[in-house]
Order: sequence, then C-alpha cells, then structure tokens
Amino acid sequence: MEYARGVKGEIDQRPKRFYTDVSIAPVQPGWTVLLDARALRSQAGRPFIVPTQQLAETIAAEWQAQVERIDLATMFNTRQAYGVLDRADDAVVALADQVARYAETDLVCYLAEGPAALRDRQEAAWAPLRDWATSLGIALRPSVGIMPRPQPPASIDVARAHALGLDRYRLAGLAHGVALFGSAVLG
Repeated sequence: MEYARGVKGEIDQRPKRFYTDVSIAPVQPGWTVLLDARALRSQAGRPFIVPTQQLAETIAAEWQAQVERIDLATMFNTRQAYGVLDRADDAVVALADQVARYAETDLVCYLAEGPAALRDRQEAAWAPLRDWATSLGIALRPSVGIMPRPQPPASIDVARAHALGLDRYRLAGLAHGVALFGSAVLG
C-alpha cells in the first residue's frame, strides 16, 4: 500500500514507525525480517519469507532506514517481495506465458538487413547466446530484417517450462529482465 508523502497543509497518511529493532532470522524455507522480534508479514498477511540471507539483509536495511514514518516508496526490495509473496498462482502461469511470448520473437533472433558490418556484429554477439539457449532445449532461428520468423513450438514450450520451474522470486526477476531486454534469452 502506497501512502502520500503529505503535501504542505495536508495530513501525512504514511504509517508511523512502530518498531525499534530490525533483524533477520532463518526460517523454513528461507529467511524472514523481524521487527522488534516479530516476523514481518506481506501486505496480504502471508508469512514474509525470502529465499536468501542477502535479500533478507537488504530488506531489513530498508526497514531500518525508515525514520519517523514508513515510506514504502523508498523500499523497492520490500515492495517487490510483497508482490512475489502475494501473487496468485494464475499470475505465476501468466508470467511464464510472458517469457514464452518473448521467446517467440526474441531480440537475439533479429539481425539488421544492413549495413553488413552491423549484421556481422549482431551475429557475433547473438549467435553464442542462441547456442547457449539451444543447450537448454530452446532452439531459436535467426532472421534478417524485422519480419517475425516462427520459432519451433517445442522451443517455446521449453522456455515456458523453464520459467514455471523457477521459484517465485527467480520467475519475477526473469519476467522483469525479459521485459527490460525484449528477450527471453537475455532475461
């Protein structure tokens, strides 16, 4: 939940900091953040469990940095973790489908029509990435120009299955990277 920072003359609606101590603790199957020895919960009330100690430490530092009021706008990692924890199962499938859609028209498959020197540089940089993807079972065919070339359906299915095989945090990171780069391979 995001709160207005307060405009001059308005009441600041951000919640007041209610805790003194911030720490982390191992829990199954990962780590949690403790506020005055009480485990943090997601915005939907789920247990706040992250997969790594480093992520828990990063999020704990965000909570420690809050002064008088809790400003979620300054807590990027906390917000991302809330999103992962509170995401419905059908949203997980939608993220995997998004990864597969990017594989259908992956950036590393499109080579410039010209000049030839540019196309050669693209091929030198992207062919090893396509080869790496092939080693995972995702064989993508390159194309010259901007017209899409159908990719093998089996490769798209493998990309989707790979995404579905990731834990929710890695899947969220993959989906973010895929959208950022315009490429399932680069993501």
